[in-house]
Amino acid sequence: MIRDLFRVLVVDLSVGKGKITTHEGRDEYVGGSGLAALLFNQYGHANRPWNDPDQPLIFAIGPLTGYFPLMSKTVCAFKSPYHDQYAESHAGGRSALSLRFANLDAIVIIGKSNKPAWPLPEHSARTSEAAARRLSVMSSLAGVTLL
Repeated sequence: MIRDLFRVLVVDLSVGKGKITTHEGRDEYVGGSGLAALLFNQYGHANRPWNDPDQPLIFAIGPLTGYFPLMSKTVCAFKSPYHDQYAESHAGGRSALSLRFANLDAIVIIGKSNKPAWPLPEHSARTSEAAARRLSVMSSLAGVTLL
């Protein structure tokens, strides 16, 4: 179902909480890229560096995700460490369908956690030893050493 408003989960890792917000602009901003740009305009900080904890990491989908085969891309928007400007990356997989089935158009992650954390469906950020183990396994698979 295509709604009149964007439905967005905003997760703040520094406080370990999330909330669902709605945003106008569905008629002006098309697709996941348009929504990501809108959300970066609202949550991003042009005068701060890319690694500022308040800079958002945005995952957005378009209105047709899940309705047609191969329409399952997720747009990730962020301030790039390469040139310190707005940037996007597009990826396939199941994340777009997961957002659609959760009745969300986007997830915005802000803040910085003291421990490894990840957003959970009950709209809160959780930290645990399991997250640290997962991060360690993923980093070793990627050839990265954690300090």
